[in-house]
Amino acid sequence: MSARIRITRGINAGTTHEIHVNFLRVGSDLSCDFCIPSAEVPPVAILVEYIESSRSYSVHCRSEDACYFNGRLMNPGDKRDWTAGQELAIGRTLGLELELDADPSPTPPDTRRERQQQFIDHQIQDAALAEDASLALPTGGTVESSTDPSVLIKIGVIVLCIVVSILAIAYRAGAFDSFGGPKDEPIPTTEQVRAELEGIDAANPYRNDYLRLFEQAKNPVRARESYTNLRVMILKNEEVELDKTLRYVNDRLKNLSGVDE
Repeated sequence: MSARIRITRGINAGTTHEIHVNFLRVGSDLSCDFCIPSAEVPPVAILVEYIESSRSYSVHCRSEDACYFNGRLMNPGDKRDWTAGQELAIGRTLGLELELDADPSPTPPDTRRERQQQFIDHQIQDAALAEDASLALPTGGTVESSTDPSVLIKIGVIVLCIVVSILAIAYRAGAFDSFGGPKDEPIPTTEQVRAELEGIDAANPYRNDYLRLFEQAKNPVRARESYTNLRVMILKNEEVELDKTLRYVNDRLKNLSGVDE
């Protein structure tokens, strides 16, 4: 046993409301059995009645200048027999139709709740099966990707940021010398490097260490060790830009190592 009212056009088109009482009020008021939240729907537009003797339905108009049955305006108090397939319009855009099973009597509330619970259970089962299917890898054939495109975009952005960071570090370390990077630029003079180091903010805790290592490198015995330590400190500390000093130190280390430019 089942009878439903389907919204054929207008707000929430395609949805249905199951009839479970002999007298069903339809309108925009929250107290209605079938509440349709639309400005063009009166608070109580119609009353749908199930007639047990004839196992049929009728509709009573409860509003003025709002209800049209088969294209004809209904006045408040008018009653029409309502069969499946006949359109009842409320306002200018909302259309309703009656859907009837072999037994058109209203569904008792208990049975309706059981059907709702069964529907929910089926939805849960279908979702579980779909999840299992997505996790299972086929033994052959082509595996179709079901990854959300937005996830792929986010992963791509992260990978791009990582690559850019690595290239920036490699550039500062002088890894691109052979590709026309720092090598194409003139090597700073000792005076330029000293000026760059002395220009560091006095509050910087590494300033004195930079200057101390730079002065120690004048000693040929300690030059390699001092320049190496100075280079490591520059690469680790990104609070200040010491491009001139880094190019100068890289050049000195190459000379000390006997690397052919």
